[in-house]
Amino acid sequence: MGHRTPGPQRSPWSAVLAAALLLSCPPPARGQAPRFTIRQDPEAARLGGDVTFALELLPSGVVYCAWHRAPTASLDFEIFTYFKQPELGQQNGPAYTERETGAADCSMRISRLRLNDTSAYTVAVRHPTITTASINLTVYELLTQPAVTPDNVTVTENDTVSLTCRSPPGTETVAWLRDGAVVSAGGRLSLSLDNRTLTVRPVQRGDAGAYTCQVSNAISTNRSDDVNVTILCESPRHPCPRRPPRCPHPCIPCAVPVSVPIPTCPVLSLSRVTVTPPGPLRLRLGSHLDLRCAAAAAPPPLFAWARGNASLATGSHLRLDFGDPSQAGKYRCRATNPILGRAAEAAVLLLQDEGLSSGAIAGIILGTLLGLGLLGAAGYLLWRRVGRSSTPISLNGAKPSASSREAPAADGTDSTEEVKYSTLTFSAPGGPAPHGPPRLDGGTVYSEVRRK
Repeated sequence: MGHRTPGPQRSPWSAVLAAALLLSCPPPARGQAPRFTIRQDPEAARLGGDVTFALELLPSGVVYCAWHRAPTASLDFEIFTYFKQPELGQQNGPAYTERETGAADCSMRISRLRLNDTSAYTVAVRHPTITTASINLTVYELLTQPAVTPDNVTVTENDTVSLTCRSPPGTETVAWLRDGAVVSAGGRLSLSLDNRTLTVRPVQRGDAGAYTCQVSNAISTNRSDDVNVTILCESPRHPCPRRPPRCPHPCIPCAVPVSVPIPTCPVLSLSRVTVTPPGPLRLRLGSHLDLRCAAAAAPPPLFAWARGNASLATGSHLRLDFGDPSQAGKYRCRATNPILGRAAEAAVLLLQDEGLSSGAIAGIILGTLLGLGLLGAAGYLLWRRVGRSSTPISLNGAKPSASSREAPAADGTDSTEEVKYSTLTFSAPGGPAPHGPPRLDGGTVYSEVRRK
């Protein structure tokens, strides 16, 4: 479109000339309809994007066009004036933000849109009289996910249900869906003026289902998570009580066919709560644990997990990734009867495992004792073998020496007494002789004497 890069604020001479031109112009004709229109491109302006205002059916002979960020052509809110005759180009005004660019066709482009760019814009065109036209700009942002409160509802038939949609900033429209189909106000169903609150009074079995809040604006649409509404049906003779009953039998859920016999007296109960696996549990860092909570109750209870004063999760299942010692402690599961309002708890203690288990320690001790026993047995067998052997043992590889001598018997007869010596010869090559008793016969020590 031939946009020119805008310059700085007006120079003194151009400002004087522009003021003279403006003052010489006659005032705009009151009640005169504009002979041109403003077209916005794109039609929906996005935060951070660009937008262009183009003039259509612009007459020839335009002297200048001035853009203002206001519903009127006020000089205090002038963005710039583009002079065509004389050809002075874009002269910026007090409302210029360095993001607006004009062109010879009197168009204006705004770049890097901000939310506060949402405003009315007016252009004044002189040809030679002054004619103005205005347009409203809205800058949209992408919508984040809305949320519905309460997140799950269980009510008795003929009671009242109210759901509220917490919509994000920038929301223009709010719609409600049940099981994916749009619901409309009428009959037992009513909507607030802004459609953010849905009320059903009285509820019936056909009102059960998954409810969703949908928000929209010109550039985006987003939906909340489903909220399940459960309806408990009443018996014509014995309705489900609001207070704890004194006799048994559960209320029939509305999903059950009407032909099913309805108990003569409803019961609402909540029994003992259990957590599996039971504690105390020892976990090593980096390990994982799945905890499950169970409770017999009518109707089925709602479960919530907590540690200390911190809420962790809802539902009967809790998965833990044990990666920090601070996660050790007591984990509680709370089961609540949605009709009675009664609750019961069970807990499990989690500890950090910092050492070997008792089984591993017992295995190490048993293995050590077994090894010592084997060493003792081997030593005993070696000792028996050495004691019974008549062959001397030499520790340095030398053959043992033996000698015998004869001695007269005590009765004067000649007898032979044989003395055998077993010797141990020690050798310490390259080092000093070992400490011990004096060595005899060149280092031979006599260790055994036998008589035959």
